[in-house]
Amino acid sequence: MAGHRPKTPTKVERELLLKSGRRCALCFGLHGDRIEKPGQIAHLDHDRSHNVFGNLCWLCQPHHEQYDSTTTQTKGLTESEVRAYRDALYAALPEILAGSTGKAGSVFVSGDVAAGSGKAGPGGDIGFEGGTGRHGADGGDVTFGPGTYRAGDGGPGGKGGDFTGKGGDAE
Repeated sequence: MAGHRPKTPTKVERELLLKSGRRCALCFGLHGDRIEKPGQIAHLDHDRSHNVFGNLCWLCQPHHEQYDSTTTQTKGLTESEVRAYRDALYAALPEILAGSTGKAGSVFVSGDVAAGSGKAGPGGDIGFEGGTGRHGADGGDVTFGPGTYRAGDGGPGGKGGDFTGKGGDAE
């Protein structure tokens, strides 16, 4: 049958999915993206029958298409480049997984922040709140760096705006 592709052995597929955490090696390597992605198993040597673990890599759909495409005007993604990104992802995944459940989102503020002033009423408020940790995770932090932080002035008869910051609560 023309175009027949042997199925990747279940044991090899399982090892790849666990080792990659379904994170795209190119998203990770090119953009620092640590998020789980829907994707496909890519054959690094472009031989769809070569289903050994070392020749396979988890790639999101757009990166898989980009990797398998032939380019004429630009330098395409190389096998060694994708292997290097894949190996870096494999090395980083334990830390990524530990961090993904360990702390809720944090807020970092640096620079000048100001809310609008009220012309005939209250001034604008500024509020920051870190994420709420769930299931034993730490709550997110709110960190204020160097800069000026000022809520809006109240107009005639109005109060000035509030400036609040709240770190997340853990449950």
